[in-house]
Parts: sequence; structure tokens; C-alpha cells
Amino acid sequence: SDILRATIMLRNEVSSLESQFTSTEEHDDPKRFNPLIGLYEVASVITNNDKENPVGGKWTRSGGFAQKLFKTRKTYQHILPYNSTGLARYDGQTSVAEAINVVSLDGLGGLLRATVILRGDAVPLTPQELKDMNTNRTITLLSNLAIRANFDAPRIFFGKRQRRSKSAFKYLPLQLGPISDVVLDTSFNDQFVRIGMVEHQEQDSYLQEPLMMMMRH
Repeated sequence: SDILRATIMLRNEVSSLESQFTSTEEHDDPKRFNPLIGLYEVASVITNNDKENPVGGKWTRSGGFAQKLFKTRKTYQHILPYNSTGLARYDGQTSVAEAINVVSLDGLGGLLRATVILRGDAVPLTPQELKDMNTNRTITLLSNLAIRANFDAPRIFFGKRQRRSKSAFKYLPLQLGPISDVVLDTSFNDQFVRIGMVEHQEQDSYLQEPLMMMMRH
């Protein structure tokens, strides 16, 4: 099918980019994360399950409850300098940046809007953690750019379009759900594109999630 051919072409392009990329800084040099700082829109998700989206989770899962009420407008995964929001839970010696996932959804033909924000402190994996996670690993090895994103409880903003303006919404802010953490890694980065991977732990094993191609704003 056209979708399958497009997916194969995209995978090949991603593999080509990844093969050209290496982090030039030493493992323990925090400056190695500086080139990743930026605002990114998720352009493509490469996955074996086309119903999954690692940025939005249950909010963007095809066939899920949220997608029956809303449709995804945009998804973002920004990397901001440490404590840009003033909400950091870790000190500047532990965390090197903030990871911000944003999902924007519309419902009822644009009458309703929901914005879901996950803010997390980006803490680099230690050399021992990296060694342990890469030992006997059959999936792609993690690089020295791998971090653990320690996310706050999700912040959710439900909005209703105002009658006098098509672009103005009145929002109800909520903070619901548990804190969480995932491992994020970068397999390619330049001035235009960042390719990222999400990995989470289930019991005693780590599961690698889809690759994401993100366009720098």
C-alpha cells in the first residue's frame, strides 16, 4: 500500500540520518545537551502500531475515548533550558533541561479545545545506568544523550470558543493524574530536525517506543 511504502521510505531515511550522527562531547560534559535545546513540532511517528503516539499517550491513541470526543491538532516535544518554567523539582546540578510535551485537540468542529501539557525535568542517565540498560540489549543502544524525563502530573486546559472571536477560548485549567517518568534519547539532531526515541519500563524490562521525527521551529 502507499502507506506501507511511505513508512519504509521514512524508516530508510531515518536510518541514513542516524548513521551519520554522533554526539561530539564527552559523556560527562553537560554541554552535550545544548544543541538539543529548541521548540519542536512532531512531524512523523514511526511505529509498528499505527494507533500509538508516544507524545500524547491516551489523548492521541486512535480508537481511545479522547479521540472519540476530540481530534488531534498538533503535538510538540520541546526541550527548554533548565528551569525555564520556574517549576523544576531538581537542582541545576542534577537536571540539564526541561522536557515539555504538548498535545492540542479540537472537538465539536472547533467549538471545544483541549490542551494537555506534560512538564518534566531532564536528568541525564549516569554511565552505570547507561551500561546496565545497554547490557544484552537487542534493540537500538542508548546514546550519551539519553535522559530520564521526570514528569509532573499532567496539566490540562479545557476551552470553549468565545462567540465574539473564532480564535479566542475561555479555559478551565486542571492538574490531574500521576507523576511519571520515561527515558528519552536523541539519535539525530541538526538545525532542522531532531529524531527522538521514547522508552519506558514494564516490570524488569524496557520497552522501546516509536521513533519521532520532530521539526525545529
